[in-house]
Amino acid sequence: MALTPGSNLDHIQLRTGPTHSYTAEFRDSHHPIVELRMASGGLLRVTVEHPVVNGSAGW
Repeated sequence: MALTPGSNLDHIQLRTGPTHSYTAEFRDSHHPIVELRMASGGLLRVTVEHPVVNGSAGW
């Protein structure tokens, strides 16, 4: 899922689309994971390098 080009914090719209690329590791490694618990009860787990839109409309 990704935000549509016209989305903003007052009007969020999501879209599905193909995955253009991803990274695979050929050896064991450690990537710290951040867990974000939503007010709705949802849980988002991402690496510390994953971009996330914040409440100030920034990344």
